[in-house]
Amino acid sequence: LGLSQPITKLIETVSGGIGKLYEPVHIKKIAKAKAEEIKLISDAMEECSVIPTQYNDGNLLLNNTDWNEFVKRTQGRLAFQELQKQNNIECVISQAYNILENAEFCSREPVEQGWITRFFDSVADVSDEDLQKLWGKVLAGEIKQPKLYSLRTLETLKNLSKYEAELFQKIVPYIVNTSGNLFLPSDTEILQKYNILYGEIMRLDECGLINSGGLISLNPTISDTKHIALYNNSKIAFIQGLNTNEEKISIGEYRLTRAGKELFSITDETSNDEYFNDLVEKIAKTNSKKVHIIIHQINYVERDRINYDDMILCEFPAKLEETSK
Repeated sequence: LGLSQPITKLIETVSGGIGKLYEPVHIKKIAKAKAEEIKLISDAMEECSVIPTQYNDGNLLLNNTDWNEFVKRTQGRLAFQELQKQNNIECVISQAYNILENAEFCSREPVEQGWITRFFDSVADVSDEDLQKLWGKVLAGEIKQPKLYSLRTLETLKNLSKYEAELFQKIVPYIVNTSGNLFLPSDTEILQKYNILYGEIMRLDECGLINSGGLISLNPTISDTKHIALYNNSKIAFIQGLNTNEEKISIGEYRLTRAGKELFSITDETSNDEYFNDLVEKIAKTNSKKVHIIIHQINYVERDRINYDDMILCEFPAKLEETSK
């Protein structure tokens, strides 16, 4: 059909999930409830309705006419519900289609059948457009790279409300990374400055996206020849010791769970540079006379490789030479 490999794989995956061949024309005509679909579902419901037209319970006798009308209303309700579920599924598929149209890479490894089944069971009841976009990103990501999203993450996302998804998106610009560990720094003063409330963090904990139970502290070891890197998608800070002896510095954190990390990978990540500078400055002040920190602009991140500009944007202390004097 002249389709790209990612789109072909999407069609194959969707067909395996809904039990029929899913032609491209279906994807292009998403969310259009057609009269023949309604008739098919109504006919199927009528064939499966083995319900007596009379019910005799002691002296109770139901009127046949009323009961038939009741059955018709029930069939109509069930038909509407099934159409709504199908509409939700197709809206999510449409979101994934739009992403995969421009995809350059797609693994040939098939998506696991159990994952597909769980996915479509989950999205059938998702009617909010923003959440459908989120689910579409998950489907596209799993097709490009199977085993990227766990079944536990699907369950977490299934139970996520629109408000909770918005709360998570709210903290995304403040998430930082060190050696693959994603976390929200727990400094109360900085969080208050950027209007991140502890109650919101607790809500995200209840959703299974973040760990607020006790403050986990990073304890990286640094020296004058050993540093750690702290970064977001815009800037990277290298934290280095001032002495030959190795020393530890502590950074309080609310660490993202596995589901939180996987959800973070598909959010619209726009980092807050002012916040990042505030955080690094606070680390420098807390560890005065222990650390030297420089910040660079990131050009791009490719998997685990970070390419950054050589020019130093900011330095703590302001000039290391003057501090040493």
